[in-house]
Amino acid sequence: MRKIAIAILVAAAVSLVAGRVFADEATNAVKVNVDGYLAGSYGITLSDPGVNGFSLDGAQLSLSAKDDATQTSGKLQLLQGGLDAVLAANVLSYSTIEQAYATQGLGPLTLKFGKMDGLIGMEKLDPGSNWNYTRSLLFALEPVTAMGAMLSYQPMDGLVGSVAIFNGSESDWVVDNTKDYEAQLAYTLGGLSVTGNWYLKQAYQPSAFLAIPEIEDQDFLNLILKCDVMSGLSVAGEYLYWTNIASGNSITFMGHSVPLSSILVPSGANEIGFSPKVQGYSLYANYAMPFDTTIALSPRFSAVYSPDAMKLPAVKDANGVYQNPYAYFQYTLDLSKKNGALTHTLELNVNSSSDALFFNNNNINLLYSQFSLLFAEDYAF
Repeated sequence: MRKIAIAILVAAAVSLVAGRVFADEATNAVKVNVDGYLAGSYGITLSDPGVNGFSLDGAQLSLSAKDDATQTSGKLQLLQGGLDAVLAANVLSYSTIEQAYATQGLGPLTLKFGKMDGLIGMEKLDPGSNWNYTRSLLFALEPVTAMGAMLSYQPMDGLVGSVAIFNGSESDWVVDNTKDYEAQLAYTLGGLSVTGNWYLKQAYQPSAFLAIPEIEDQDFLNLILKCDVMSGLSVAGEYLYWTNIASGNSITFMGHSVPLSSILVPSGANEIGFSPKVQGYSLYANYAMPFDTTIALSPRFSAVYSPDAMKLPAVKDANGVYQNPYAYFQYTLDLSKKNGALTHTLELNVNSSSDALFFNNNNINLLYSQFSLLFAEDYAF
């Protein structure tokens, strides 16, 4: 991965230099940006005080270059940190190259190649890019970053269509070698933007050593509507439909297929798996206080629901239909104050869950965080 990232950065640099040789010197200026941030937090879980503590949620260094004359650009972004405090329902630790890609424009077309953030979802990986410090329930389900190529076409101002092919994504349990496909259509008019995303992940085996069924084809359908209602007030809504089918009459253990009949499961078991259908939505708002625009209030509501969370014979009804629905709800309120490059945030996050087979649970989390843009420098050559 690191060799590929270095190769991409070198390719971008070569393209930039080549562009300077053949472009008019009076109009050709390579713009370089270097920036970095540090984000940390202290969290309190009222239902489990034993997990209270500090967290380094992200330390990032980013280098990007752009040559308008040749429509060439490149970006290298390094990220270090444990993002478990940032992600509401997923635990990830990053010490990696977050992004490393090069782009080449050809009129209305733009080709992008390398490792990049995914197109799906309103929220981004970096804490400073979102209205709330933590992420919604939907973010935990969506692909985070992916390696591949993307082609975008902009026929007119405000309208952009993109298609991409990836070699897996970092939302996977392990790195897989299957191909993922993605398409996006985005339209912006003034303070209103509408974005539609479709993502297809091909079947893959999460692990050859664990008793986990093969994950079959997954479809993500994502819709985002964002609107600037008035000065200081913006609202947004996001919808996610996800099919994640993993079922069959056998599972893989230590690299071998094992029939369910030989495993200690309820009598008559003939199928096991995960939820085939998940739906979720999030509502966001961000309001800058009129008496002090550096203070913002950001409420968020997120919900994820599945009618048949896990396929277990023990929860079939008389008609043989699986009856194990679950629902997760998240209520979030952020109060933040920006002081130059430093942002202080106090967040209240309430998560409630209901599962017909396992549990009904409520967690209340209080989080204090600091996000600091350590430096941001622009250069022109």
